[in-house]
Amino acid sequence: MMWHENEYPDSHYRTKQIIEDHLLPDFGLKPLNLITVAETENYKTKRRFLAKASTVAKELRTLNAVINRAVNLKIISDNPISIVKAPQNSDSKPHRWYSTDELDALYKVSGRRAHWWRLFANTGMRRSEGQMLRRIWVQDSIRILSSQDERTKSRKFRVIPITDGGRIALDALAGDGVHVLPHMTKQSLSRHCANDLAKAGLDGSLHCLRHTYICHLLLAGVPIRTVQLYAGHAKISTTEIYAYQVLREDPQSALRLSL
Repeated sequence: MMWHENEYPDSHYRTKQIIEDHLLPDFGLKPLNLITVAETENYKTKRRFLAKASTVAKELRTLNAVINRAVNLKIISDNPISIVKAPQNSDSKPHRWYSTDELDALYKVSGRRAHWWRLFANTGMRRSEGQMLRRIWVQDSIRILSSQDERTKSRKFRVIPITDGGRIALDALAGDGVHVLPHMTKQSLSRHCANDLAKAGLDGSLHCLRHTYICHLLLAGVPIRTVQLYAGHAKISTTEIYAYQVLREDPQSALRLSL
């Protein structure tokens, strides 16, 4: 876990949660090479009554990653549960994203925070990317940079065009601070968004604003490869999940977006 926290600081909190809340209580402090296939299958079966298949799959990937790390370090010789497969995902559903009317409802109840949500909806930034966005990175476009101190999920930089709606948000958030958004914890930012969504009568979360950006780009006819680059998806197959209708060859439509 110490290695993972240093290597993947942005996602470590979730891995730590999986290990401490689920894996350790079930498997205990057992030597990794003594974890059996039967125990793992039982864990998978029990968790499927409490969580979605995708969640259980992530927990099993985490357990395998821990064991494989021990194998790589030559602490144990092999992974005793490598043959265990993730549960079939029969509860898959489309990503939640918001229509322009739903966004208007969100902005209306959010007060000064409306420009926070407008910025996320018009850039597709992840939560941590929005929090670390520096004013000097915003010029003719928005640069999402990754450094040793503040790393993106992919640890790669990307450039996002400033849409009409994005410009409205940035103008409203103009100030003298280093960062575009006010400083707060990730949990506080998510909680603010959840509260405003509830006031607007909407389900979902802050991350749904990222889904919204991607879906509206595709609906506007932006080529899927361009959308992949703007979203920072490592694989185009991830972007394809959002492709709800045939794309037109019109990349300039991204610049006319105003959510």
